Amino acid sequence: MKYTEIQDDLFKHLIKDNNNWIYTKNDVPVYCHYIANDGRWSTDIATIFIDETLNLREEILHMLNHHKWNGTGWCGMASKIISGKPIFIGSLVTKRSTSGKPSYETITESLKSLRNSMEESYLLDKDFVVLKMPKIDCGLDKLDWSIVSTLIKGVFSDTNISIEIYYS
Repeated sequence: MKYTEIQDDLFKHLIKDNNNWIYTKNDVPVYCHYIANDGRWSTDIATIFIDETLNLREEILHMLNHHKWNGTGWCGMASKIISGKPIFIGSLVTKRSTSGKPSYETITESLKSLRNSMEESYLLDKDFVVLKMPKIDCGLDKLDWSIVSTLIKGVFSDTNISIEIYYS
């Protein structure tokens, strides 16, 4: 695993050209974000992921409606072809409701679920796969990034993928 924190725009490699999105790199990205199981999100990064860029609202809502919250974090995977390339999105579900708070346990569970989904999709041990995400659950939810980053590294430590954490 290669782990890098980058002060830049998470979506710098996705460019809109004449109402079409283009992914400008040769790797296979797995964009990750976190959401609540209630299917509501505000004007945060989930809106950019789900609505503005990948247009996956109906698919994500369908996934959330069929996976009732039981107190355990989980991940739903979706994909889209953009300019002939596969783009994956991992929705890390870390809390019941938008107004709730995640725990380090639900984050760990959702990351393990992401890892399992990547294994099932044959993405986990490919050196051309890049897991891209913001500092999950550390903005409005105010969790400690040093702990969350350690959890991410622990879950993916024995893989060949690259992990890029973006922040502003």
